[in-house]
Amino acid sequence: MVEKTVMVTNFFARHFIASLASILFPVILTVVAYFVLLVIAIFTNTGLGSPIALPLWMIIVAIFSTAYTALLLFPVALIAEIVSRVFGKWQHFAQVPISTAILFAVIFTLALIFRRAPNFPNEMATHWIEYTLVTACVFTIPLGMYWWTMKIIQAGISLPFFLLRKINDARKNGNT
Repeated sequence: MVEKTVMVTNFFARHFIASLASILFPVILTVVAYFVLLVIAIFTNTGLGSPIALPLWMIIVAIFSTAYTALLLFPVALIAEIVSRVFGKWQHFAQVPISTAILFAVIFTLALIFRRAPNFPNEMATHWIEYTLVTACVFTIPLGMYWWTMKIIQAGISLPFFLLRKINDARKNGNT
């Protein structure tokens, strides 16, 4: 019972923290980019822009990063975890190519669905493939960050229980 509780807690904790990281990191990048542009504007003596620009961009980035985390990264990582169980001891290594393949499949499927009513009627298939491939490659960056955050949290949560189990086993073997 305790192992099941630890496993479920581990699952929710690591996905929650990985989701927070994949949502907050783009927002932090937006703030950094804003202040870099602000410094550049001051040194080049150009307009500083609107005071609402930073909060508005932070809200927009937070909404979009929440959407792609909830609708793309979490399901892809979850499916990769389930599918990779077949690989036994190698399941953690198998999750990277499996999640990348699932991500590419989802993005190409969405591109095919939205391609049925194209905005550009003369768009060539090669351009469609290039745009979709670039989009899929760009999304591997947040997927990688999500996956590595999830694995670091998993190791951090699992390590104390692993060490306690080893200590208890050593005590039992030493007393016998």
